[in-house]
Amino acid sequence: MYKQLTDTLKELTSHPRNVVDPVIYGKESPYMHPFKLSLIGIFLIVVLNTLIIDFTIEPTLDLGFDGDEQLQEMAGWMEATNVRLMTQFLPIFLLMIFVPALALCGYFFYRDKTDGFYANLILNTYSMGVANFSLVLLIPAWLLLPYPLTDPFMHSSLPAILVAGIVIWIQKEYLMASTFMDWLKILSTYVLGFVLFSMLTNLLGGIIGFIAFSSSRILGAM
Repeated sequence: MYKQLTDTLKELTSHPRNVVDPVIYGKESPYMHPFKLSLIGIFLIVVLNTLIIDFTIEPTLDLGFDGDEQLQEMAGWMEATNVRLMTQFLPIFLLMIFVPALALCGYFFYRDKTDGFYANLILNTYSMGVANFSLVLLIPAWLLLPYPLTDPFMHSSLPAILVAGIVIWIQKEYLMASTFMDWLKILSTYVLGFVLFSMLTNLLGGIIGFIAFSSSRILGAM
């Protein structure tokens, strides 16, 4: 499995069509399936994050609810949940939310170069599978940089830049981008996909944070 994994990663960064197209068109391939690749990366990074980084979040969000401790506590739960989704559990939500968002945007921007939504889904699952392994670089950054994880630069900007480099490179190689319009489509797909990802992740984080806050209040009252 190790050789198959390394061969898949190498080929995806140099000749992604050799890896992606056989899956799209149902042909046999010596390379790893995109979802298996993604699951390996998710497991590795989430375990490393959990073992190495202290994700205890001190709430910094002040919504101006002076005197209302419950609302301020709820805001703290929601902030902590959002930060954890974008740091500790980032690989999971890249697969669950970012991949479909990119596939949806690619369906419109890459119509002349790909065969529908499914082709974009496979392409972006592979791209994100490679990007997941690069997230290991965030661990020393989170440990060494003098900013808290609640800083948007730490839990949003850094991951976005790192993932962008991998995804854009693989899509450029797959689409054989050579013109200004090709690059514009690739960048537009990533930017719009990231906007959708951020909106949906924040919404999900808010919902989970509210549920966690409510559960803690109910259990505390028992």
